[in-house]
Amino acid sequence: MRETYDARGRRTSARSLGRRFRVAPSNVGPKTMPDYEALANQAVKQLPGGGRVFAGQRDDAFFLPLDRVFDSINLDGAGTGNVGGGIDTLAGYGVQTIVLQVPEARVTRDASAVAGPTASNAVVGVWASTERRRLQVTNNGSGTSRPERRSDWVQVSRLANPLFNELFVPQTLKDKYNRTQPSDDLKNFGKFALNPFLAGAFNQLLELGVKETGRTDIVQALFTGIPGVNQISRKPAAADTLKLNMGVPPSETENRFGVIGGDSAGFPNGRRLADDVVDIELRVVGGFLVPADQGGKKLPLGDGVDVNDQPFLSAFPYVPSLKNAIGGSPTEDRQEPLHPPTPADAPS
Repeated sequence: MRETYDARGRRTSARSLGRRFRVAPSNVGPKTMPDYEALANQAVKQLPGGGRVFAGQRDDAFFLPLDRVFDSINLDGAGTGNVGGGIDTLAGYGVQTIVLQVPEARVTRDASAVAGPTASNAVVGVWASTERRRLQVTNNGSGTSRPERRSDWVQVSRLANPLFNELFVPQTLKDKYNRTQPSDDLKNFGKFALNPFLAGAFNQLLELGVKETGRTDIVQALFTGIPGVNQISRKPAAADTLKLNMGVPPSETENRFGVIGGDSAGFPNGRRLADDVVDIELRVVGGFLVPADQGGKKLPLGDGVDVNDQPFLSAFPYVPSLKNAIGGSPTEDRQEPLHPPTPADAPS
């Protein structure tokens, strides 16, 4: 079966960027698809006015030990998680991926290219949502199943800063988060960033002495942007959007810790594929951005997994294709090799 999709852009109204683009088929094995890379590359399509788009199966670009991260940050057996040894439980898994590359002028507020990091149009805030029909008809009487076409579309999920929903929003409010807009985040969820549950968990489970209340540093890092890096305006709205300063040039040598590692081209200034967002957020919650005289601490926290199981590509679509086990590539969990402790200050 051939699968297609349409690409649309929106500034003040929706407009088509292209129709009926072909989705790359999934890699079913070397006998059926002896040169899968060449086949998948046929799904890379040029967009009118510049830019490219790709949709298809790719390697899961997240790398983390799910058992540790979602067990109240269980770092047992890894010290404080900064010496490796963690199990990348997402290794070998694939996800259906959409990769979109567009010129700067397509996303800036004045439809112009960015002159530099201090330009008034340099910083943008990005978030993504998933919608479905409000009414789902499973049997319309004709022997077929299809959604009711006359029903409205409703938002059922959204994402911006990685792990914001998982780490800062209480379980009872996760559905509300998924159905609301970023413009309401301060009212709905600001107090959970100011007084994060995770800081209390650190203190109860690991006795780290982390500041638990008044965490304006977290609000700044995830909601309003860091001044001089990716603050979106002089009086920014507090919203969970992934903020990117497009005037900051790419780093010649990336630091997986991004901004807290001295690399201003990394998370939370956007999110590069190789940015270790789990380790970064653990250290920020631990107090990395809080001044020392206000209870801040630079703690050597981490999840024990530092890199993806596959190297990322240097060219579009950047995310590597999923290795096929039939071809001899294992898909079992990958263990991060042990290494000297990553320092608390100036991590890399």
